[in-house]
Amino acid sequence: MAQQQRLRIAQKGLLLALLALLVASWWWLWGACASPLVTSCWIGDHGDRVQHFAGWLSVLQNPGLSAETNRLSWPMASSLVYTDSIPLLGLLLQPLGRLLPAQFQYFSLAHLAGILLTAWGAATIARVQALSKPGTAVLVVALALAPIGLVRALGHTGLATHGLLVWALAWLMQRRYDPWRWGGLVGLSMGIHAYLSGMVLVLWGLAQVQAWHQGQRRPCLWGLLTMPIVLMAGYRLFGYGVAAEPASTSTLWNANLLALVDPQGKSGWFGAFPIPMPWQWEGFAYLGLPVLLALLLLAPSRFARPGEQPLFPYPRLFWAVMGAMALYALGPEIWLGPWKLISLRSTPLIALLNPIYGFFRSTGRFIWPLYDALVIWVICRLD
Repeated sequence: MAQQQRLRIAQKGLLLALLALLVASWWWLWGACASPLVTSCWIGDHGDRVQHFAGWLSVLQNPGLSAETNRLSWPMASSLVYTDSIPLLGLLLQPLGRLLPAQFQYFSLAHLAGILLTAWGAATIARVQALSKPGTAVLVVALALAPIGLVRALGHTGLATHGLLVWALAWLMQRRYDPWRWGGLVGLSMGIHAYLSGMVLVLWGLAQVQAWHQGQRRPCLWGLLTMPIVLMAGYRLFGYGVAAEPASTSTLWNANLLALVDPQGKSGWFGAFPIPMPWQWEGFAYLGLPVLLALLLLAPSRFARPGEQPLFPYPRLFWAVMGAMALYALGPEIWLGPWKLISLRSTPLIALLNPIYGFFRSTGRFIWPLYDALVIWVICRLD
């Protein structure tokens, strides 16, 4: 009994320490902008941040659940989701608009919620894999404070909520398919950021295939019936009906083949690699020196130890899907550092993908599921 009590105290202590670390990191990153009553960080900006804040102002000025913004956020009326203003929060807070102070923004608190959501998902993975306390702490910190989320905190805050991807991966690892929670996750992602919804939807498709092969036929059928309803509701509510821009003429913000090892000047040890900037900024996915070293150490080993259940079910299919999304992240022009290896813009394949490129022009972001999966795999294998 005494040993169990000490164990519970230790677990609570670890939880409080991790929570304090995450909140302190968030506060340090945002500084004075952390307060929801400070808007100068957005109003005084001339780039993405002012566009996000203007999207929130448009929600306040457009009564009802309207997916269209006014000209505050674009030179013309546009869809709310493309202002990257986390439209779900905007629409939920709209009825309180008259009660909220004029100097109010929800982006800083949304980022804190995203960090905690990611930490919760990481802790769920740690519990599924029965990780040790140190292993759990490392996994929580590595995912909740992942560079791919932190670099986008003050701009494109919705994208920093990559914890939705962590939750999707956690459910895949649990090997129990629930169509209702997957529908909720896809709907939530549609209300946070369009790109997250695209990635989560791919992972849902993978979960469907895995569950079908595992004999979970009835949940899979429910998923096929309910997901179109979720997509249509999100499409209408958040304004996804925007004309596509063909990849043959648009500027694509893609990832470099060196994305996982290129710190883009954000490392204390290494400088930036020479890559086409600013376009390949969207492909930022630096794993960090510890994870890269661990990958080198584990590379000769199998992705699943002999006689041990793989971390992800159907590992060949899983890593093939991660690789396919990473391939899409490279876009129609494949670059290795400063060298363009090949351009596929005029090929039939790119013509076929044009409607998808129109919605997801910043293709580099689709490398994030591979990023999260590699971090999870490395830490779980080292524990």
